[in-house]
Formats: sequence, C-alpha cells, structure tokens
Amino acid sequence: MKRPRTILPFLTVALCLATPLMADDAAGTAHIEAVDIEKDGRTSIFEIELTETGKLNREVSVTADGTLHDGEYTMPLTEIPDAAMAAIKAGAKGAVIKRVQHITRVGKVTDEALYVLKGKPNEVEYLEDGTLKT
Repeated sequence: MKRPRTILPFLTVALCLATPLMADDAAGTAHIEAVDIEKDGRTSIFEIELTETGKLNREVSVTADGTLHDGEYTMPLTEIPDAAMAAIKAGAKGAVIKRVQHITRVGKVTDEALYVLKGKPNEVEYLEDGTLKT
C-alpha cells in the first residue's frame, strides 16, 4: 500500500528556500512553480522550479537540511561560452538544440544541452571548456 504524501516535505522546501531568496535583490518576487523530490544516493533532493518577473526561470535543488545542492537556469544560446557552444553544436548530430541550462553544482559549472531527434529528448552535459562531462 502506498503511503500518502504529507505536507512536511513542502514545509521543508519553503524553509530551505527562505535564506537564498532573502539574499536575492528581488526577494519575495519568486514563485514556486513545481517541486520534485529525487534521490542522490541516500540523500533526498528537493528540486524547485522558480519564476521571477524580469528574470530567467531557474531551478534550485536543496537537501532536506537546507544545503544548496545545485542551481540552474536556461541560458540564451548567444550567452553560452564559445568552447561549450562549439561542443554542443558538434554533439547535436542532426538533433535540434531545444535549450541549454547553465548549472552550478558544488562550485562547478556545466552547460546541459537538451537535444530532440525524431521526437526523442536527450540531455548531455558539457564542461565550460567544451569537454563532455563524464
């Protein structure tokens, strides 16, 4: 039997978001669009989609204790570093590049391309120098 969801994870997310959002110059204007809970090994990760007027949509991932796991936002293709963009274009192999997300995870930066080929999506992550992330 499936255990019913409780409000506790969403309260945890709200508390975890309070500090980073207060530091933002537009504090209080972000809206939580969606919350997903995933596992990274044994750690629960809360992925929160945020929208804010006049800013790029972004996602923030936090652990249950409020530790920032990563942050990402969709980058305009014109702002992607040249080396990463060259690798992304080369990696497309006929697929359409739908979006590129700029990800900061524990101080490391990557760019994740979403390719679509024949209706099938595929995400590939590249380091800023254009190297495929392994």
